[in-house]
Amino acid sequence: MSWIKVPGKEFLEKNKFQRSRKKNFCPPRHRGSKKSYLVMDLQKINFTPSNKHIEIVHCGKVKFLLKYARDSIGIAFIYEELHLIEEIVIYWSQFLECKIVDGRKIEIILKPKFLKRFMEHKRILHEHGQQIVTNRLYQDPTGGCLENVSSIIFTPCIRVHPTTIIMFQACIQKFLLVNESSSLSFFHGAIADVNINYSEMQLKRSDNNRTWIFSNDMKSPKTYERLDEKDTLHITFVFFTHNRVLLLPFGTPFIVLVQTIHSRFRIDVNNLEYKNFCQEFITIQGEEDWKLAK
Repeated sequence: MSWIKVPGKEFLEKNKFQRSRKKNFCPPRHRGSKKSYLVMDLQKINFTPSNKHIEIVHCGKVKFLLKYARDSIGIAFIYEELHLIEEIVIYWSQFLECKIVDGRKIEIILKPKFLKRFMEHKRILHEHGQQIVTNRLYQDPTGGCLENVSSIIFTPCIRVHPTTIIMFQACIQKFLLVNESSSLSFFHGAIADVNINYSEMQLKRSDNNRTWIFSNDMKSPKTYERLDEKDTLHITFVFFTHNRVLLLPFGTPFIVLVQTIHSRFRIDVNNLEYKNFCQEFITIQGEEDWKLAK
């Protein structure tokens, strides 16, 4: 296998799939290997039931990413002349099924009103080299094709090897089964301790603007506990001299979370972020972001 560089990201491309590895299609899911991707160049994307589609004239301009270290897939639209990548991220928790259709196509069946995230990766050149800036994108890169979608069908470019297609489908199916059987499922009465250490928490001030960054530490086996009474979200705040704990029902809306933080700690929250499993900072700006964070 070989590594190829794409503006802003590194992707693991399968030029040759060796026979010795056929028994284990999926790479190990190490949280630390957050730059490891499986990538497939796309020729066409179909959306059902609307029958809308996107045809890619030049192979390599749109990529299907299997982020096995991040529990998600990505659809990356690459604009080389702008040093820009627009990406659609869909987490595996939003999948119902993944299957191969017509021999070469991969179909992913999604939950009703599935959650997704739009991201923008911009490469900025300067005198000292280059910098990749990632921001939340609020406009659908597909131009509205994702509206009311129940499934997405990915057609690979002709040059994509059939083994790669099987590998994608096998990996997604494997990790879907792992997620379903996991005792860490939020939907079975589990709660999350969000431990905020001062070394990991940043409090930025610009005039009256404050940015609180939540760090979700998944390394400890005690991160998840089960409460007998009801589903509860347990958030621990670590300050300079003391700790504070906030217990909220798991279904608490985002606006109630902000109001509770304000009333309990006398803090005006203008910008809220959390650190995901892969140690990436993700901004929470509304109810949809809050659902994904939980």
